[in-house]
Amino acid sequence: MSHSPLASVPSIGAVTCPVSEAQAHGLLDAELSGAEAGAVRRHLEGCARCRAHVTRLSHLLVALRRQRLRQERAPASLHARVRALARAE
Repeated sequence: MSHSPLASVPSIGAVTCPVSEAQAHGLLDAELSGAEAGAVRRHLEGCARCRAHVTRLSHLLVALRRQRLRQERAPASLHARVRALARAE
């Protein structure tokens, strides 16, 4: 008996949907194995609720990445304090 990549995981969609939050993130971050990514994609093709969730998550991740690009650098004084603390350990 083979183990399904989507078996026994918490759901992001309806109770009957087997795609987990971790798998949704893994798919968007290209961290899933080929078999698991394929299983998630096949599920998304037929499940509007999970597909909508992954789409919203994708938009959120894009917005977060854009925001991260706009972040300011930490001040030099903070870098110096962190280096000093690291040397002290």
